[in-house]
Amino acid sequence: MSLSISNIRKCFKAPGGREVVAVEGASLSLAPGELCAIHGPSGSGKTTLLLMAGALLSPDSGSVSVRGANPYTLGAVGRARLRAEGIGFVFQQFHLLPYLNVLENSMIPVLAGGVEGAEERARELLGRFGLGHRILHTPGALSVGERRRVALARALLRAPPILIADELTGDLDKENAAAIMAYVVDFASGGGTVLMATHDESVMRVAGLRLEMREGRLA
Repeated sequence: MSLSISNIRKCFKAPGGREVVAVEGASLSLAPGELCAIHGPSGSGKTTLLLMAGALLSPDSGSVSVRGANPYTLGAVGRARLRAEGIGFVFQQFHLLPYLNVLENSMIPVLAGGVEGAEERARELLGRFGLGHRILHTPGALSVGERRRVALARALLRAPPILIADELTGDLDKENAAAIMAYVVDFASGGGTVLMATHDESVMRVAGLRLEMREGRLA
């Protein structure tokens, strides 16, 4: 399996000390080439599940396996390396740096160390996502949908084997959403593993595996 979670659980403390269960007993296994979409109401635990699967948030219990390794048994450096080499993550809030332009933001995964051909790949991805004419603009000059496409280009820059995306098509018009999803489907068809959280019915229709999340539980 490329990505799997087994019986993971995550709780948070609410004001007053009350325990809130965000994810309860979730299990899922995805092989290379699979595209899984999870839908459910806001607050159902989708984002928390993605963060745990993406080696960004340690579960309280249960296990996570990314290409055969449990990221939470690694040190901080090992976990960061696993994420950098194995997972492309598109966050719901983008996390673009406001002082870098579009091209620079898309190249953040390789800024610490040069990767041959990285700029050419960044330009190719940005062009495919309709942003070739915006590469010198900063995020503040972009629409929300354009920022989302920059975040996807950044996630895919190093051609990771796994893509995790939180509301990838949110804020996109139908034409751009369809173009982005066509790329994601191609990514999975080429052997990539995709895990997405979405409210978009058009995304659900193209996913090979469709799951529902309610009150922290996967169905």
